[in-house]
Amino acid sequence: MKTQAKLAQKEKENFVSYCLSFYGKNEIYDIGATREEIEKALEVRCTDQSGILREFDKPLSEIEFDGDSFDREMIRDIVLTLRGEKPWETIFSSTPYGERQ
Repeated sequence: MKTQAKLAQKEKENFVSYCLSFYGKNEIYDIGATREEIEKALEVRCTDQSGILREFDKPLSEIEFDGDSFDREMIRDIVLTLRGEKPWETIFSSTPYGERQ
């Protein structure tokens, strides 16, 4: 299982850039995420032991990291959670959290 410690520096940099291309200022799904927020969220994603995202029934560190869209959406929701905002939780649902009834 890949954890942050096992991710190569180049792999981390590529993944952070990938996330920023979606969630950075003026990007596809602009939440105004900064490089620092994405890096912190990646650290949380790889070391979480408490289950920071409620849509998962286990800590995120126990879920294989592949650096794909699944991980990217987790990073987005972690950024929002760390800001004290509601996560979109669209990993399993196509309807953003704020639009659900």
